[in-house]
Amino acid sequence: MMKRTSIAALVLCLSMMVAGAAQAAVPKNNITVQPIGFLFGNGNLEYEAALGDTTAIAGRINYSAWNIGDWSTSAIGGGLSYRFFPVSKQAPRGFWVGPGADILIISSTYEDDTASSTFISVGGDLGYKWIWGEEVGFVLCPSISLRYVSGSLSVGDNELPFGGFGFGLGLALGLAF
Repeated sequence: MMKRTSIAALVLCLSMMVAGAAQAAVPKNNITVQPIGFLFGNGNLEYEAALGDTTAIAGRINYSAWNIGDWSTSAIGGGLSYRFFPVSKQAPRGFWVGPGADILIISSTYEDDTASSTFISVGGDLGYKWIWGEEVGFVLCPSISLRYVSGSLSVGDNELPFGGFGFGLGLALGLAF
């Protein structure tokens, strides 16, 4: 009887150790970029860290540059998002939804005049994050966002046509660790 109890206790301890090691092997951080955005002059580098099983926080650096007609515009900024993982409960893996906010400093030139201003963006995002790998892995994350952008910029007698509600699609690629 004592031998069976000892074997059962040993099996239970080993099972708990294996389960704990498997949980520790799930990546809790990731760094991603939006490669399709780079094709259109928009750069984004994001770091996300799980805060627990169902939440994560993400910080990002944004960069944009474009020329349209006589307008030449560039922007740099950053933002934060708080993400909930209500289905998978394996943050940062699976379906997520949450609020986000960004601040952008935009500089624009129209003909020979240049001006700068600050824009604020607030809204919500949702996506699904696949992570392949246990301790280190590849990340693929399609996402959708709805944002309201507030700010104005006048260059000479012309106003930069930017602001209001905006909709965005993203496809992030990166590394989980």
